Amino acid sequence: MATLGLPTGRNGRILAVVITLLVLALIWAAIAGPLIGWYQDRNEALAQRQALAVRMAQLVQRLPAVRAQAEAMNAAGQLGANALIDGNSDAVASAAIQEKVSAMAASLGLSLSSTETLAAAREGAYRRVSVRVSLDAAFPVVVHLLQSIETARPSLLVNDLQMHGARMIGQPDSAPLNVAFTVIGFRHPDAAAPEAAARPAADSPAADSSDE
Repeated sequence: MATLGLPTGRNGRILAVVITLLVLALIWAAIAGPLIGWYQDRNEALAQRQALAVRMAQLVQRLPAVRAQAEAMNAAGQLGANALIDGNSDAVASAAIQEKVSAMAASLGLSLSSTETLAAAREGAYRRVSVRVSLDAAFPVVVHLLQSIETARPSLLVNDLQMHGARMIGQPDSAPLNVAFTVIGFRHPDAAAPEAAARPAADSPAADSSDE
């Protein structure tokens, strides 16, 4: 029976080292390399999410100051026309917010998975109108959408941001996340006052007596 003749001595040791290096390279390419790449991607995604969380916390902390500033400007007659949502009711203002956010999402190639109008509430001199939205999008696209909302006119705020989903090994950076957040706008509670005030005047007894 023929046997395979392998080099011995110095040549044998060199061959053994080469084979060992090839085996280690194969192990690296098959296991270690992807794991390290996945670990680096996870660290990068975590850093991005932490930065976004810090940004959202800063926005939440700014909310009382923004409200106080808006009330002070309103009292001084300096509140800009683009600061408040148009609408003579909470329902109309909520619909305006939904339409605006939907348009922003569409400009980024997204569509909202769902929208929910939350209960409106009085905030100082204004009515706070809130809409809860959810969508599926890659993390970089979510950041762009939030930036668009933050700089929108009329002014809008984002609150209660939640993101679910994690990238698996081999998934691209564009792997979608399930994202939900609340968009808040403010409207003037007296937006319908002129129309409401005109109606009783037309139906008053004085108006009827003047016609007799």
